[in-house]
Amino acid sequence: MSEQPRRGDAGAPGRPARLLARFAPAWRLREVRRGFAGSLLIALGALTPSYLPRSSPFWKLYGNNQSLATSLPVAMAGTALTMAGLLLLVDAWFRLRPPDPAGSHQSTRTGGPGMPAVHYGAVFVIWAAPLLVAPPIFSHDAYAYAAQGWLLHNRINPYDVGPGYLPGAFADQVDWLWRMTPSPYGPLSLTINQILVVACGFRPYLAAWAMRLPALLGVVLIVALMPRIARRMGADVGFTWWFALLNPVLIISFLGGAHNDALMVGLVVLGLWCAFWPGPARWPRLSGWWWLAGAVVIGVAASIKQPALLAAYVLPLIVRPWATWQRRDVLITAGRVAASLVVAVGTFLGVSFATGLDLGWLGSVVVPGRAMSLAPSRLLGAGLQWVADRLAPGPSHAAVVGVTETVVAVIGVLIIGVLALTVARRKPLTFLVWGYLVTALAGPALRSWYVQWCVTLAPLADIGRRTIRIAVWGTLVMLGFDAVSVAWTNSAVSVGVAAMVAFAWLAWTHDPWVRPHRFHRASTGVPA
Repeated sequence: MSEQPRRGDAGAPGRPARLLARFAPAWRLREVRRGFAGSLLIALGALTPSYLPRSSPFWKLYGNNQSLATSLPVAMAGTALTMAGLLLLVDAWFRLRPPDPAGSHQSTRTGGPGMPAVHYGAVFVIWAAPLLVAPPIFSHDAYAYAAQGWLLHNRINPYDVGPGYLPGAFADQVDWLWRMTPSPYGPLSLTINQILVVACGFRPYLAAWAMRLPALLGVVLIVALMPRIARRMGADVGFTWWFALLNPVLIISFLGGAHNDALMVGLVVLGLWCAFWPGPARWPRLSGWWWLAGAVVIGVAASIKQPALLAAYVLPLIVRPWATWQRRDVLITAGRVAASLVVAVGTFLGVSFATGLDLGWLGSVVVPGRAMSLAPSRLLGAGLQWVADRLAPGPSHAAVVGVTETVVAVIGVLIIGVLALTVARRKPLTFLVWGYLVTALAGPALRSWYVQWCVTLAPLADIGRRTIRIAVWGTLVMLGFDAVSVAWTNSAVSVGVAAMVAFAWLAWTHDPWVRPHRFHRASTGVPA
C-alpha cells in the first residue's frame, strides 16, 4: 500500500489549493450564484445617494449633480435593486437548507434533495464578498461610530454629548435622529472607533467604512468556532451553518451594516468555546477550568456591548451542570457562578476604567429607544397612549410609553431570573438563547441585529420544530422591517411594500421545504 501524502510532501495540495477546491463546486451551484447576485444587488442598492452621506465618494458617480442624485427615479431604482437582492438572497438561503440530518450530525456540507454537496464555508464567503466592499447598509450606525470616535479623539466624552456637539464632516454623516444623542455603547467599542478614525487619516467616510473591520473579526470568530462547538456538543453542524451562519440577517446586518453586535457575539462565542475546550495535554490540571478564561473574554465582550455579560452565568454550568437542589450541589454551583461573574464583571470594569470612560454609558442606555422599532414595549406603550389621548387628550399621556418600557423591562428581568433557576441548570445554552431573546424583546428598541444574538446561538439549544419554524419566520419579519425602513428613507415606500408582499409569498412558498427538526444535543457538560 502506497504511503499517503503528508504535509510538506510535494504531492500534497497546499492550503490555497484546498480552499480553491471548495469554491469551484460551490460557484457551479445555481443557488449559490443566486445568493451572490442577491448580495451584489443589495450592495448596488446601497449606493443610492439619498441614503449616503455627502462625504461618500460614490456621489461622483452622478457627477456631483445633487438634483439628479436625490431625484425620485434614482431613489426608486436603488430601492428596487435592494428589494430584488433581498428576495434572491432569501430564496437562495431557503434552497440551501441542509438535508435531513438523521444520517449524519457532523456534516459541514449542504445539498437538498437532488443537489450536489458543497462546503458551507465557501458559500458564506461568496455571499458575503459584495457586502464587504459596499457602503454600510440598512443602517447609519457605522457613521455614528465614526463620529463618536472623532469626539473621543478630540477629548470629548461621547457619553456626555452627541456627535453634533462637534460640527463638521463627521457629524454631518450621522442620521439627524442620533446627531445630538450620547452613545450607549461599551467603552472598548468607542476606543476601537477612535483608533479606526485615526488609522483612516480622519477621513469621515473611510472611517465609517472601516467600522466593518471589527464586525468582520466578530464574524470570523463566529464562523470559525460555532461549528466546532456544535460538533463537540453533538449538535448538527450543517444546520448550524445554514441557520446561524448563512442567515441573511447575519450577512446583511453584521457584515453589511458593520454593527458592533457582531464583535460582541463573536467574543461571546469565543468565551463559550473556552468552556468547551479541554486545553493542551501538557496542562492536564487546568482541564475543566478554561471557563474562567472564557469569563475574561465575556468581560471584554461586555465592554463592546453590555448584554454579553449574560453569558458569564452559563460558562461554569457548561462544564458542571447544576444537577440537584441539595445543599452541597447548590453551594458548589453558586460558588462557580459567582467566580465567573466576578471575573467577567471585573474584566469589564477594568477595561472601562482603563479607557478613561468609566461607566458613563449608564446615562444613555435608553437612547436606542428614541427611534421607532418593533419593540413590544414601544408598540404597547404607543397603543396605550393613543387610547388615552382619545379618551381624555392631555400632554401627560406622553409618559405612558416610558412607564410601559419600564414595566416590560422588569418583566424581562424576572423571566430571565426564572429561566436561570430552571432551564439553565441542565441546559445552559438553551437558557442563553432564551435569555438573549428576552433581553432583545424587553428592551426599549428591537433591531434585527439584536435578534441575531440568539439566532446565532440557537442551533446549540434544545429547541423543537415549532420553535425553529417560528425563529425562521421571525428572522424574515425583522429583515422585512429593515427593508421597509430603507424604502422609507429613500421615499420609495411603495416599492418596499410591494417587495414585502413578494417576500411573504416567497417565504410561504418555501415553508414546506423548511423542515425544522429536534436535534439530539448533549445537555450536560462537554462530551467525552
